Amino acid sequence: MFKNYIVVAFRNLFRHKAYSAINIVGLAIGMACCILIVQYIRFEMGYDQFHSKSDRIYRIVRETQSSDGTSIFGIGTSGNLAPALLESYPEVEYAIRGWSTGSLMTYSDKVQNQTITRTDKDFLKVFDFPFVKGNRETAFDAPFSMVITEETAKTYFGDDEPIGKVVSFKDRNLAPDYTITGVVKDIPENSTINFDGLITTISEEEPINIWNMWAATYTWRPIQTLIVLPKGYDKRDLELL
Repeated sequence: MFKNYIVVAFRNLFRHKAYSAINIVGLAIGMACCILIVQYIRFEMGYDQFHSKSDRIYRIVRETQSSDGTSIFGIGTSGNLAPALLESYPEVEYAIRGWSTGSLMTYSDKVQNQTITRTDKDFLKVFDFPFVKGNRETAFDAPFSMVITEETAKTYFGDDEPIGKVVSFKDRNLAPDYTITGVVKDIPENSTINFDGLITTISEEEPINIWNMWAATYTWRPIQTLIVLPKGYDKRDLELL
């Protein structure tokens, strides 16, 4: 019986070739569109979800008012906000800063512009970027340490061991040299945190001032502040404090 259904179906297909082709192509396009839409939604909904604390991580947004009373929201904050939150609010488990800049990084004859992010040592406790080389627990124990991505390691060191290598900068906001102490997997595209290299040692005078100051009247605030709240804690309770 089933064989007869198939035979009849094929006969109808070949008997009405144009009509069949239009329907088959339409069905194929419809299915492809559905698959693409589902993939897009999964990608968008998956932003930063690969971190185990993703449901408890919050980015601080600063509200300022223009002369006409209009509220303006931005992610730039004062450098001293994170330490102040940790000191004043026991509800905050972690508070970290991030400040990213493009800088020319040099190793041997290789020179490329890289995104270098200054952050606090607790960064690796907040975000779960997997290590492929080095130890996440001790990566920033020594001053002037740097953690880089797999792609960055491949660019500068090829198949050589990157751990212990020293990279250099000619940038007034960075120290001259940093030692590679860890390599993390390349960052997924659906991540709001992106970097080529991570550092926690800030030694130059101007960056130190920006890192530690209250920038109440500054329009340029390059530092972002993120916090982690306890499990089950309603963020609205912190907003009301």
